[in-house]
Amino acid sequence: MDGDLWVKAESQPNPRSISNGLIHDWYGAVFIPNATLSRVLNVLQDFDHHASIYPQVVRSHLIKRDGNDFTGYWRIEQKGQMLPATFDVTQTAHYQQVGPSKWVGISHADDIQAVENSKTLPPGEGIGLMWKLYSYWTLEQTGNGVLAECRTVSLSRGVPSTVAWMIRPFMNTIPRESMNSTLRNTRRASGE
Repeated sequence: MDGDLWVKAESQPNPRSISNGLIHDWYGAVFIPNATLSRVLNVLQDFDHHASIYPQVVRSHLIKRDGNDFTGYWRIEQKGQMLPATFDVTQTAHYQQVGPSKWVGISHADDIQAVENSKTLPPGEGIGLMWKLYSYWTLEQTGNGVLAECRTVSLSRGVPSTVAWMIRPFMNTIPRESMNSTLRNTRRASGE
C-alpha cells in the first residue's frame, strides 16, 4: 500500500434524499509513505497555505487558533463542471491525540455562502450545491508512513425531478472527486 488511495460511498443510496435536500456521505483513505503524524497534521491545520495545497481552494487563511482548535477561511471554486460553483467557507476544526501514534480531527463549516457574479450571497441562497459540510479525520502512524482516513458528510439542495436526469450525475461525482483531490493533495503535501 505505497501511497494507494481508496474512496467509496459510505451509504447507499448516495446521495440520500431528504426533504428538500441530499446528504452526500463519502469515505476515503490514503497511505502516505515516509510521512510523520506531525507533518500530516501541519498540512491539515495550515489554513494559511491551503490555497497552495488544494486546487479547489483559491484563497485561504487562518482566522484563529487556540491549542488544537482552529478556525479558518476558504474560498472554494468548483471549475470545469456542468455546475461551476464558488463558496466562501468558514471552517472550525478540533484535533485530538487519542493514542501514542493516533490523532483524530473533527471539522465543520460554520458558514457556507455561495458566490455568484463576484457577489457573496446570504446563507442558504444560490443553487445549493453545498449547504453544510462535516469532515472526520483519523491519522495513524504505521510502519514507514501515515494512514490517513477521512469521512465527509455534506448537505446540498435537492434536485427537481424535471432536471434530475441531467444534474444528478454531477451531484454524485462532485463529492467523490473532492474527496479524491483532498486525499491526493494531502499525500503530496505531507510526503517527505
